Amino acid sequence: MNTGVTAAGAILERLTALLEEKLGLLPEEISPEAKFKEDLGLDSLDMVELLTIVEAETGAPVEDETALAMTTIGDVIDYLSASGTGEGA
Repeated sequence: MNTGVTAAGAILERLTALLEEKLGLLPEEISPEAKFKEDLGLDSLDMVELLTIVEAETGAPVEDETALAMTTIGDVIDYLSASGTGEGA
């Protein structure tokens, strides 16, 4: 990657802003290692909201098995990176 902000860094920044706005999380709670249920206390409705955010970012639905495999912020960053999201952020 080039110097400056990496794609993953840009995605984390955008995801942090969205999670703060939509789910009321604090920036210091949000890290790639943070687990949605254990660390952030998200319930099933919060997870639906998170998937809505991811789908809005990618413009495509997330497969059920992919959604179930996403347990950390890092998983979402990896998914969005693989989807090519965040380049024009």
